Amino acid sequence: RLTDCGRRQEELSQAVDRIGECAAEAGKIVKAMEAASFQCSVLARTAYVEAAGAGINGKGFAIVASELRMLASRSAQSAQDAAAFMAEMERTVRESAALAAAAFREVHGLSAAGDAVCRRAAGAARDAGQAEELKESVRQAACLEEAMEAELARTGRAAQTARQIKARVGKLRDALGVFRLR
Repeated sequence: RLTDCGRRQEELSQAVDRIGECAAEAGKIVKAMEAASFQCSVLARTAYVEAAGAGINGKGFAIVASELRMLASRSAQSAQDAAAFMAEMERTVRESAALAAAAFREVHGLSAAGDAVCRRAAGAARDAGQAEELKESVRQAACLEEAMEAELARTGRAAQTARQIKARVGKLRDALGVFRLR
């Protein structure tokens, strides 16, 4: 069981690493969105200047400037929202990884204690005069087994959290897919 737990811990660690890589890629997308927003803002100002210089004939420039300004505003807001989401996701990934590592350490400790109890129980079984000690050792082993199962359940919850974060990253990537990096 401890070997399975160790393997699951390693798989969880790899999943968290992959989520971190996805977060880095999403960060690049956010930077591209910020750059696009800034460029739209500059183009809007230029169009306003051209509209003002053209007088009555500059109405088309004024419309373009207005649309560019709105696009720049939406792009800036999307970049801020994405950056906030990324920060929250990064915090959640770090917490999940820490919880999983702590759970693994606890399970490992419980397993070592369980091994000691089993050795004690085996020694007590050899001595028929110590039947009460054997009974107590068995009871302790059962308690440790319950504790180990509880820790394994917590590790499973941490893995579930990591999968949910990965799904959120996928949704963010889909939402940000309209922007292209050059």
